[in-house]
Amino acid sequence: MQKKIGRTYVEIHSGYGEIGGNMIEVSHGDTSIILDLGISFKKYKNYYEWPSRLPEDLAELMELGVVPIVDNLIPENNETYDAALVTHAHRDHIELLFYLEKPIPIYMGETSKIIQDTRMLVYRNSKYRIDLEPNISTFRTDWNYQIGDISVEAIHVDHSIPGAYSYIVSTPDATILYTGDYRLHGGRVCEKSLTMDMVDKAKEHGIDLLLTEGTRFTECSTDREVDVLRSLNTIMSQFNGTILFEYSYLDIDRYESLMEAAGNWDKTIIFESRHFAFIYKLYKEDKGLKDKIDLNRYKHMIKVYHKPRKGLKKDFKKLMSDIESEGYTVISDLNEVENFNNVILEGFDLYIRDIYKLRLNKCLAIHSTSEPYDEDIELSYEKISNWLKKMNAPSYRIHTSGHIHPLDLIKIYNEIRPDDVLVVHSEYPEEIRNILIRKGGR
Repeated sequence: MQKKIGRTYVEIHSGYGEIGGNMIEVSHGDTSIILDLGISFKKYKNYYEWPSRLPEDLAELMELGVVPIVDNLIPENNETYDAALVTHAHRDHIELLFYLEKPIPIYMGETSKIIQDTRMLVYRNSKYRIDLEPNISTFRTDWNYQIGDISVEAIHVDHSIPGAYSYIVSTPDATILYTGDYRLHGGRVCEKSLTMDMVDKAKEHGIDLLLTEGTRFTECSTDREVDVLRSLNTIMSQFNGTILFEYSYLDIDRYESLMEAAGNWDKTIIFESRHFAFIYKLYKEDKGLKDKIDLNRYKHMIKVYHKPRKGLKKDFKKLMSDIESEGYTVISDLNEVENFNNVILEGFDLYIRDIYKLRLNKCLAIHSTSEPYDEDIELSYEKISNWLKKMNAPSYRIHTSGHIHPLDLIKIYNEIRPDDVLVVHSEYPEEIRNILIRKGGR
């Protein structure tokens, strides 16, 4: 999919007609940049399986059609990109960075960098084998940068991961807004969404081309995070057994809802150690998230389940030692827990066999995953359901999406009033574009 505006070229290499794998090139004259370097995990899973079968290199990914053949990424090609700009740290937007074989300047938000560094810390094998550190520069919202003929401004948006950004990309003859993944409905309180800052900036600039995500088209919901909190409070008030809780552990809004509801009903939460590592590192290193995560407030109700595994990195072992030295209770065996009443087992899908062996008298499960493609989950939902049936555990699905729903998308389109629109990160790009053009502002 290509679009030409004057001497400005926009090419969607990946992410059109599919969810994830965004890779969008913008070029003008001798300057070219790439917006996101993701992988489509739908295509990825046709050939690979974590952790036993992983890609060998970029050439293999291109040969198999998992990622498109992009000349500027091929090592033998002298041409390259002047910059790669990442919107956020979900792996369907960032994963291809770790298969690059030529030095490209990389720009991402400070929060995304912390998340990536933590991934390097906790994962056991060589999946994140390429050291990107020398090429990465970070920023906060309202960052402006000139790259040759192209200027870029980063504006934060609300999404189901902290540190998500949109980009206004300006050339001598075009102004383009790339939203990345975003939503209007995610806040825990009815306050102005971060996303509206993007809308206000876009209106100031005037947008020639809107590149918007369109993940949600069927079976949409208008639920907000406050609705999630209400449902969690309802369940926790009525059930004093063991709650098995599964969520996207980088969703800090969901973390806040979980901790508030658990605190309201005197629950103890046992976090899976890798998940807690992300929460801990974001709390320690991201000043913008310190009050939201607020581990000092919740320390008394937190335990960390750190099951011994082969091949753990020394740095991860040291991190767990540091966590324990700060007064957190770290357990290596679930049998160390004397009473599982009023206990929440977070990330239970990663150690469900251990839970099954406990022969719990009463338990239920809550699935609270915002993202449709979470490749880190080690067992499929169907297999998890089979384990839960054996445990006589009913399950509830309580979540709100990380992606904008169609009515809010129409609202934003009407506010921005772009000259043209293309829809990415969607299985229905033409249908959504038609809705926006026919029902939208122009």
